[in-house]
Amino acid sequence: MSLLQVPLSYGELLDKLTILEIKSERMHDAAKLVNVRDER
Repeated sequence: MSLLQVPLSYGELLDKLTILEIKSERMHDAAKLVNVRDER
């Protein structure tokens, strides 16, 4: 996978990481969980 650099604020980054953390805690579908963990 190639890396993409996107300018964003620390607040936006923190929001994204928090949302992914909550999703990974609540998700039960293994395939979807892999995708969420890959995004982190």
